[in-house]
Amino acid sequence: MIPLLSRTALFLACVFLLVVPAASARAWEMPEPWLVQQGPGPSEVEGLMKAGAAASWPAVSDAIFSRVLPAYERQPERGDRLYGWLLAGRWAELLGEREETFIPRWVDAIDRAKVGHPNMQATYEVRDRALGETLRPEFVAWALAHRPFLETFFEQLSPCDYVPRVLAILNELHQADPIAFETYAQLALAIAFVYDVPPTPGWPHGQVRATALKRQLPPPREAFDFFVKSDRTGKCLQRIAYLGAGELKFLVDIAASFEDLAWAQANVGTPLAQLEETYTSIAYRHDRADAGAFVWNERTYTLPGIRIAGGICVDQAYFATQSAKARGVPTMIFRGSGLDGRHAWFGYLDGARRWELNAGRLAEQKLKTIDE
Repeated sequence: MIPLLSRTALFLACVFLLVVPAASARAWEMPEPWLVQQGPGPSEVEGLMKAGAAASWPAVSDAIFSRVLPAYERQPERGDRLYGWLLAGRWAELLGEREETFIPRWVDAIDRAKVGHPNMQATYEVRDRALGETLRPEFVAWALAHRPFLETFFEQLSPCDYVPRVLAILNELHQADPIAFETYAQLALAIAFVYDVPPTPGWPHGQVRATALKRQLPPPREAFDFFVKSDRTGKCLQRIAYLGAGELKFLVDIAASFEDLAWAQANVGTPLAQLEETYTSIAYRHDRADAGAFVWNERTYTLPGIRIAGGICVDQAYFATQSAKARGVPTMIFRGSGLDGRHAWFGYLDGARRWELNAGRLAEQKLKTIDE
């Protein structure tokens, strides 16, 4: 068991390098003709799967890199074609990494980033197995054959993502519905990278008691099914199937219950072009602000309840973000300090897939964002 000190939200590409003994590297050789393919096709995937089972994934990774890197040096113009093979090599490398190698490095990255929090496990068990050992062959093979999936996976992967959980979520979602997974692979990736560890105690904001709002993400499969169904039934303002994981990470981080999200789909009709109006649709409670009652004082914190009771700026931002997520729009809350005190507003992905980051912001206050 390894103690955990901290957790990060870095979004940097990460390459895991393994030292493969020469003897194991010779256990399998990548056929030279495969390099004419733009990444693994069906027959190549079959060969890779057999090699991974027989010779181990680190040996497969080493064999791929030993062929692809020299080929790129000889013919750099073939870089795009060879890139598919490099992705396959990185995937094989990741699957073969041992937990006893990965987890200490992950804990160190978390400690360096100083982002640990009490909702995370205090210790993490190190098991004698490779990261890909529990994955279904069907999922591993599917990933090898889908370059856009692997490309996004490694683009989104950071040193502080808890890869065992990321892979377990992807494996679960693929097993549950392979057809939906293929169509909504970017959604699956977003869920896996957001749900790998619990959210912080102050998420999505700290001005509501834990007894009124559970700070828990839903089960990954339930979140995936909710958004897939919402997209397929036309309840979304954005087409979820067309968005990337980098955008969808700001959709799947839902704090409201599924009951609240369903309520929003039925009762919030603001079009995407006027989405900022969902913020001002919540009556501002000047009495609370004047009394310094900045923490929500009702027993529950629900979207219908906020609409009835009204709220201060942070409640307006919460209502706007969660009701928009219910309708397929990636959103985020901002909190800042200005001339007259603190304020909260929100951002959302507009119809042109550009981020509008000043919805509800008071320009005259010259607000500076704060991190709490």
